[in-house]
Order: sequence, then C-alpha cells, then structure tokens
Amino acid sequence: MLTTNQQTLIELSVGGKFHDTTLATLLSDQDSMLAAMFSGRWDLPKTEAGRRFIDRDGTHFAEILNHLRGTHVLPNEADVLEKLLEEAKYYQLRPLVARIEAHDLFVRPVHVIYQQRGERSVRGLPLVNFFQLAHLRRERDSFLARTAQKLYDNGSHHSRVLTIILVDLGRAHDDLSATALAHKPSFYTPATDRTAFADFDATITIGADLNVQISALSILRRGRARELLLKSALDTVFHYLRTGEVHLHFCLNEFRRHLEKDYTRLTEEAASGTAIDTAREPRLSWIDVINQMNSHSIIDDLVMPLVCDVAGYFGLQQFVRLSKESALMKKKPFLRTNSI
Repeated sequence: MLTTNQQTLIELSVGGKFHDTTLATLLSDQDSMLAAMFSGRWDLPKTEAGRRFIDRDGTHFAEILNHLRGTHVLPNEADVLEKLLEEAKYYQLRPLVARIEAHDLFVRPVHVIYQQRGERSVRGLPLVNFFQLAHLRRERDSFLARTAQKLYDNGSHHSRVLTIILVDLGRAHDDLSATALAHKPSFYTPATDRTAFADFDATITIGADLNVQISALSILRRGRARELLLKSALDTVFHYLRTGEVHLHFCLNEFRRHLEKDYTRLTEEAASGTAIDTAREPRLSWIDVINQMNSHSIIDDLVMPLVCDVAGYFGLQQFVRLSKESALMKKKPFLRTNSI
C-alpha cells in the first residue's frame, strides 16, 4: 500500500515503459482515475523490480504526467493528439480532454460543397455541409481523413476555413467560390486551403450494382432525381461522420416527384429537338418507368448500394461494414412501401 506522504517517489511501469513521478503529481486531479488508483485504496501489481504496473500503452504517459504537473504543451500532430485523447479519457482527466477537444486540429471548420456538374441544386444553390476537422477524421485511415489532414497541413497558416469541393476544380473556382457563393464571402478560400474530388460525379454510378439493366435508369443520369439520390447518400455519410451512427436520409415521395418532373422535362426536350443527349431521351411511358422501378426495391437495390458506393469512394470502410450489418441493408421480401 502507498504511504500518505505526497512527496513519495513513485516508480511506474506503464505498458513496459518506465516513468518516475511523485505521489503529489498523481493525486493532483482528484477526479481522475489516477488519483483513485494511487489513493491507497487500490493494490496495484508490481514488476520484479518493484515498479507499480499499469496495463496501458505507455507511449504518451509522459504527456499525461506533464499535464498533471502543469507544464504540458499539446502536440500538433493529429495522430499523436488523438491517441493522447484516448489516454486522457481512460484516465478520466477531464481538463485535458477539454483542452484536446478544443485544439485547432479538432475544431478547424471545414466546408464540404457539392453541386452536380451542369445542374443547379434542388434549392438553386450548392449543397454546403459544415464540419469540424475531427469529424472528417472519424475513420483515421480513410482517404477522406488523409485528404482532410493534408489540406490542414498545407493551409493551416492561410485561412480560418478549409473547403472540400465535390466537383471539378475549375468549375469549383469559377462557379462556386466566385459566383454562387458570392453572397457568403467567408466560403471563398485560397487555393492552398481547398481541394476537390474532381472525379466524384464521374465515379459514382446510380444502379451500378443491379444485376439487370433497367432502361428507366437513364432518367437518373442527370436531373433532380439523380441529385436527390446523391444528396441523400452524402447526407447519410455526413451524419455518420458527425455522430458515428448509420441513419438513412431519404424521402421516397420526394424522389418520385423529382423523377416525374425529370421524365416530363426530358420528354419535352425530346419532342422539341432540344435534348442535350439523344441517348438520354426517355423512350418509355411514365407507367413503364414506374413498373420498371417498382420491379426492384428502391431502398434496398438503389439507395443503400449508392450510399455504400459514396462511402467507399471516401474510403470509409467501417461505415460500409456497419451499413451492411444494419437493418436497412438486410435482404427482405419485396415491399410495396419500398417502391414508387
């Protein structure tokens, strides 16, 4: 058992790494687990050399001790900071947790902007989502996390806000930063503080996972129904990044309304000879479109595979795994409520 003399030297082995400190340091945060461990009520195991043993990774324990001594400066490396946060939570050092979570590497604002190429958004403006940098690093090894970190490293000295644009970079600079967002100048960021996933639209294909071809899917190559599907997929992924939860953001009735409007517009363009691409002209009646769409489950066969494709594009493998294990992704009999 420990003595009550707070100047007693304590020799520790934390995961095999040696640290020496005083009892006063270990007891300095009375609400922490360390204070409880060294209060005299716990009988900690000892190594053969007589060091008290704590079965944790000791890599960052020196930072923990420096915090308790009041001499700690937070590191500026994201991976180190996140591992230190894990240790601070384990030892229940609430002041250190608060300091880390307030670090610029966690709270730097990031705007993620999407606008379908060649189309206006549902509300006539780009779709802008607001994040803290820590949200985009939820899956540390993902392509999105690495991109966000590189963006921070390259632009941290230039701008208060970082920007990720899901569209071609040239269009992003000309249309988004200069024109469409002119009424919100804070969205504009220097080139060093923004990056673009230029191939996002070209890479994501709606209905790519279907075993059979549905000609009605040609309507979804452009237009508001396509944009709604992509926005729903992005919203679902973005909700996960903020909360860690898989929750589908999709309205079947709204999708049907947009699909019908797109069909009507494409039909009128074909009739007037103004169709942008004759390959996209609808050659089916609206009833045929409905019947083809309803031969499959809209959510199971169209929406959720699209959500997983979008998550896979960003390298969010844990999200894909969680999605496939969720009730929304489990195979079930055809439901009329899951159709248009």
